[in-house]
Amino acid sequence: MQMTLAVSPQWIRREGTGAFNYNNESIPTQAGVSKELETRIDSIQKKLEILDNDQLKQEDKDLQEELNLTLIQEEIIWRKRNKIHGLHLEDGSWSSDEAALRLEANSFFHKLFGVRDDVDIDLLRNIPLPQLSSSARAALLELVTLEEVKRAV
Repeated sequence: MQMTLAVSPQWIRREGTGAFNYNNESIPTQAGVSKELETRIDSIQKKLEILDNDQLKQEDKDLQEELNLTLIQEEIIWRKRNKIHGLHLEDGSWSSDEAALRLEANSFFHKLFGVRDDVDIDLLRNIPLPQLSSSARAALLELVTLEEVKRAV
């Protein structure tokens, strides 16, 4: 069975460099190919439920491999399409410099998830926190019996 690549080998090697101009028609074409392959595989697998045929098994295997390759190609195309090529920086300027984009993204998430104010842990001293009784703590340290496992399962 002849497999055709929807993505050229040169592009796969250069994908990380940004040297590829994205073709908007690539994804719909790939999605159509994967849907067609899934339909053909489904049909063959239904036939295999009825017949034990080596030729059908081989065709199923070949189509599965082709589908896997097609799905990998789709993912590569989507990753390229979803790449951020530029941002408006805090000062209002536009940048497409990769180092500036990394710095801006890092800064954004530090501000979003970072601690802005010091946290005073001592404030919790006067708040009663729930605690286990000494008998409950002791029960947690006991070995689990086979009977307890059987009851739990």
